[in-house]
Amino acid sequence: GGLHACGVDEAGAVRCFGDNRDGQLGLGDSADSVSRPTPVAGVDDAVQVVAGEWDACARRRSGKVACWTRSWGSEPPTPAADVDGITNAVALHSGGQYACAVDRAGATRCWGRATWTQCIWESNDNCQPEQWTTPRRVAGLAGIAGAVEVVGDCVRLLEGTVQCVTR
Repeated sequence: GGLHACGVDEAGAVRCFGDNRDGQLGLGDSADSVSRPTPVAGVDDAVQVVAGEWDACARRRSGKVACWTRSWGSEPPTPAADVDGITNAVALHSGGQYACAVDRAGATRCWGRATWTQCIWESNDNCQPEQWTTPRRVAGLAGIAGAVEVVGDCVRLLEGTVQCVTR
C-alpha cells in the first residue's frame, strides 16, 4: 500500500503493519503506526489480500471481499466489512484509492475513488474522478473478461496475458 503492508498467513488470517492514519491496518482506529504484523479483526478466511494507497481488501474463501479504511469524511475508520454485491470473486486488485474484483463469470467490478486510470476505460471524454460507493462494472472493461489489474491503457487478465487499447 501507500505506507503499509498486509499478508495472509497459512490459516487465512490477514495481518498488516505500517502507517495507520487512515485505518488501513484494519484495527478499527487511526492509531499510530504498528511495526509488527497485527491481525485484522474478522478476517480469518482470506486467500488473497491487496493494499491500496489508504486501504486494504481481502478476498475470502467464500468469494466475498472484505475491505477496511476511513471512508471519505468518516471518523473513526471502519473495521473490516464485506463489500455489498461482491459474492463470487476469483481475483482482486487494488489501485491507488480503488479496488476491483473479477467474478467467476469474468466480469470486473470496481469501487472506491475513481482515478484517471479508471476514466480511460469508462469513457473517452469527460470522465471525472468520483467516489464509487458500490461496485460497478466499468463500461470499457465489459467486453474484456477477467480484467484483474488496470494500468493506464492496458489490463492484465486473470490468465496472465495483457490486453491494451489504442486511442
